Amino acid sequence: MTEVVKHPAFSLDSADDCLEAIHCCLIKESIDMSAYIDDEDERLIFAIEALLDKGMGEHALLDFVLEASQVIYDFAEKGFTTELFRKRINATHFLKSLYFRLAFRNEGAKVRETILHVLEKGHHQLYTP
Repeated sequence: MTEVVKHPAFSLDSADDCLEAIHCCLIKESIDMSAYIDDEDERLIFAIEALLDKGMGEHALLDFVLEASQVIYDFAEKGFTTELFRKRINATHFLKSLYFRLAFRNEGAKVRETILHVLEKGHHQLYTP
């Protein structure tokens, strides 16, 4: 997807479709219900960086982060399942990676602040009695 976004013919009108595809990758159900183990979360962020380089605004990324983080809170409604833990770990690793990649680029202060809040809330929800 990164190379598609980098192509000169790519229009930011398709940015939401790209973000939705990334979201689908994060919450996908695998046959063996495994979490990402080969830096898939890191590679997905290259497409986000390409979108930012093309001029996608921070607001669009913030909306995406809030949507993608919902799986972190799903335990409250859906209970504890192996499938949900795998989706949660994928989303959590992705958000941590995104946080630092944005920091490396010195971009997305509001997005990074939101990621910190999401991760803290998710941690407390899961581990605080």
